[in-house]
Amino acid sequence: LPSNCRVEWHFNDPATVGSTMSFTVRFFQRNGNAYPICDTDQFYVEVMTEGTKKVVAISELGSSHPNNANEAKVKFTVRTAGQYKISIMIGSNHIAGSPFYKSFLPSSMSPLRSRMIRASSIVVCQAGLPNILHIEPRDEYGNVCNFDHEADPTRGYLVEIFDLNDQPNEKYSSAITLNYDKVNSRVNVNVLFPEPICLRARIT
Repeated sequence: LPSNCRVEWHFNDPATVGSTMSFTVRFFQRNGNAYPICDTDQFYVEVMTEGTKKVVAISELGSSHPNNANEAKVKFTVRTAGQYKISIMIGSNHIAGSPFYKSFLPSSMSPLRSRMIRASSIVVCQAGLPNILHIEPRDEYGNVCNFDHEADPTRGYLVEIFDLNDQPNEKYSSAITLNYDKVNSRVNVNVLFPEPICLRARIT
């Protein structure tokens, strides 16, 4: 009886992308006794992202152990952050509580996937006036990163300034500062040079 089935989730909500998520479905008859699930019972799981993209889910029905014959173990891997819709069905009937909604958060920032927004390798600024560039922090799967209230999103960045001969230029070491734009989820790179000059900057 689909309405008697129960789900046990093996991950917290919200979870972080990048890992294999799993859950167990337990099947019961109308009288409450365990029901040994098999391939002919039309057990079906559909995992969908917010953009209605399907995620492959692998199911393992039953078990050689008689106490677990009424179980189906399901696994799927999450790469895209957001809310997922998980439908668990027997034939055309949803089990109790289905569809379920689970949220997945971006993982930690990846320097290789993070990027400057609309910036080329040469940036022209006006001396004596503030100029702002933007860094979009992304995780290794391309998701825009989220940060806790206690976290400092600019922590860990290193800004280095060199002359065109690759010699460190200490005079302008404070000409570039960083702060976080919480509304747009990006790091502002504030540039203010007091005089016309040509330099090379590196952000790591």
